[in-house]
Amino acid sequence: MLALAAQLHASTTITLTLGGSISDYHSYTYTDADGTQHTEYSGPYPATVSGGSYGSGAAVFVMCYDINITAYLGSNYNGIFELPSAPDEIEAAYLQKQLASLGGYDAPVSVSGPYSMAVWQLLDGSSQNPAPFALDPAAAALVQAAQQAYANGTWTQAMAASYAFWAPTPLSTTQRFGFVLGEAPESGDITPIPEPASLLPMAAGFGLLLALRRKR
Repeated sequence: MLALAAQLHASTTITLTLGGSISDYHSYTYTDADGTQHTEYSGPYPATVSGGSYGSGAAVFVMCYDINITAYLGSNYNGIFELPSAPDEIEAAYLQKQLASLGGYDAPVSVSGPYSMAVWQLLDGSSQNPAPFALDPAAAALVQAAQQAYANGTWTQAMAASYAFWAPTPLSTTQRFGFVLGEAPESGDITPIPEPASLLPMAAGFGLLLALRRKR
């Protein structure tokens, strides 16, 4: 266990590469409240991370946090690991945990698709491009469940610490990514700032999630 502050920064640069081929990415189609169909590439998706404890590279599965920001298959992006601290990040981690328990990448797209949409809905407000998008009715109950779990204390920031996310540097470079499955970073990949003694110890592990560009 590593004592970690609610606000922290990471000093280790981690390079994330969206991997696989387009055939490895799940295509999810949903109908919005107006009856219009939309298709998105929903996570989790294959990727590789390198640097820090990952060395020359390790395979992971990720899910993107920013639906209105483009990321390109095969491109390398530099960033850092951060622990969830804001309510929307903690709630997204709850959904990542749920999706991992349902099979993660191997879950049916009818399951993983709504989870992806729910994560996007939760985190769009904190995105570098918080533009409105067509909501998936199937994601509404998932968003509500995540918000209720955090509000009633059945899902806490300490629990969410097992789901560190990757943030690009600078933030405008590409999407943020949450980890669903993969090798957890070692504590040296995440550098805590000094914290008061009252803060509880948190785990420094994490889970994962990716998305590449939206399919229109």
